[in-house]
Amino acid sequence: MKQSLVLVFAFSLVIALSGCSAGSHGEVLAIEKTGTYHRPGCPLVNMAKTTPMSVAEAKAEKLKPCPGCKPDSI
Repeated sequence: MKQSLVLVFAFSLVIALSGCSAGSHGEVLAIEKTGTYHRPGCPLVNMAKTTPMSVAEAKAEKLKPCPGCKPDSI
């Protein structure tokens, strides 16, 4: 349990310090395999095959926002 909390804290810290931000027009990166979308720079998209799109497009495709980088808050 303690390790899980440390990992969650570390992930949150990485997100906060990385300055993850969306593109200039609210662009996010969708990962079809996982059915999620993320802010550019989110560590969870490092090696994934992504498709750039707007938040509105991602929602229309019924993709879920990443709980770590919170792409809906752009």
